[in-house]
Amino acid sequence: MTTKQNCWEFKQCGREPGGSRVAVLGICPAATDASNNGLNCGVNGGRTCWAVAGTLCGGKVQGTFAQKRLACTACDFFQLVRPEEGNQFTLLGPHTRVEDMIRELEEQNREIYDGVPVGLYRSTPAGQLLDANAAMVQLLGYSDHDELLTVNAADLYLDPEARTQWMGMMGAIGLVSHHEVRLRRRDGSTVWVKNTARAVVNDLGQVLYFEGCLEDISERREAEETLAKYQDHLAELVTQRTAELEQARRDAEEARAAVETVNEQLSDSERKYREMIDRSLVGMYRTDFDGRVIEANASLLNLIGYDSIEEVNKVGLVNLYVPPEDRLRFVHQVLEGPVSGFETHLLNAKGEVVPVALSAYMVTDEAGNFHLVEGTFEDITERKRADEALEEAKRAAEVANQRLLASERKYREIISG
Repeated sequence: MTTKQNCWEFKQCGREPGGSRVAVLGICPAATDASNNGLNCGVNGGRTCWAVAGTLCGGKVQGTFAQKRLACTACDFFQLVRPEEGNQFTLLGPHTRVEDMIRELEEQNREIYDGVPVGLYRSTPAGQLLDANAAMVQLLGYSDHDELLTVNAADLYLDPEARTQWMGMMGAIGLVSHHEVRLRRRDGSTVWVKNTARAVVNDLGQVLYFEGCLEDISERREAEETLAKYQDHLAELVTQRTAELEQARRDAEEARAAVETVNEQLSDSERKYREMIDRSLVGMYRTDFDGRVIEANASLLNLIGYDSIEEVNKVGLVNLYVPPEDRLRFVHQVLEGPVSGFETHLLNAKGEVVPVALSAYMVTDEAGNFHLVEGTFEDITERKRADEALEEAKRAAEVANQRLLASERKYREIISG
């Protein structure tokens, strides 16, 4: 058998038997793992090093394949061997336990699932909660994952009819987005959430369970209620003043028109604010410490206008920050602890500057070393515009009210004069 280039020859690490750095770093397990000898036409584990635990890559001792799969599959040597071997490529060695690898992957996926800062759940049509992440447990105020799973989803609804309506929509189309509902927390308090979910069915079209996410929108709903009260009060004020200023009809009509304009602006601001929330899609990502994107969902790619992770990495996610120094500020904050709502701007593929809110936290390896960043990007363009429009509407309302008071004074002067 003709052997091909081995990893220590490609990497020039000097850790093969008799290598130049053995005295300092020791012999690499891949160089002596005879069980892998000949696989992918290599010596020992020289062309299956990703399947050998304890290799040294990036200055750190690596774990099993399940633990280092993201780094290894992105490695330039792995990318060399795989196309060279074609259909004869061997991923795992003969002594690799698939069950252990699957278990480790499941544990990693669970960490990602629990690390998402949005409530995620899975439930049956009967309301049995099958799973929920840490954000879901916290949102509903339960002590832990197991306690929440003892609760029926139907019992969380403050209004049972809302659950019935949601089930009807799920049964009709199998996908419901941005359904706003009020839920009951463990301590009896309530929380407004936006529920986006889909039905998972079997080959016969029967619903097996629902998968979805809950986003806390309590603050936005409270703001809307306050805005509605403000509108009601403003309308009442207009009516009262109009009755008193009948003789000065022209001035009163102008004032009323101004108030109606304000109401339209307030309604438009509210509509824009709601549209912003309804269009909000959370972009999730995972990067290494240098900012190289390892994983990203479609929402993030759509946000910055790229078709693939590879395109993003060619440009460099770290080069999209506007201004560039925001990247350093963000990294410094993440190093101190989890970050939520960090506002900055990103330059998308079209050259447009997009305002975003970032949330992220550092992921450590078994040795406690930082090696990954996980988090979300949220497009806050519409929120910024809605906030500006709302402030403008309030200023217009104040001007209209002053005009109304001036008209009243003029009328009283006419009466008394």
